[in-house]
Amino acid sequence: MTGTASLPPSSHEAPTTWLGTHRGNREVVTGWRRALEQRRNLEERYPELSTPRSPVVAHEGHYHHAPLTVDEVRATTSRPDQPSQPKADGALT
Repeated sequence: MTGTASLPPSSHEAPTTWLGTHRGNREVVTGWRRALEQRRNLEERYPELSTPRSPVVAHEGHYHHAPLTVDEVRATTSRPDQPSQPKADGALT
């Protein structure tokens, strides 16, 4: 099909082992480096294309198909409009 475009691969798709780079083949490593630089430049211009980089807090059970990240926990627990209130045992809520 002509006239279609595709995104460069993300860092999640890059090889993570020496064998994944065809034993450190210079052309393969250079190709991946260039592709990842293109992706990074594209994500800087269009942030909606970037993948979340927040650490995963929970990934089992209820969160198996949609892992819970640190950013999501922070968004639900800290609200700027409500200051933290100490509990009876001194811990903040």
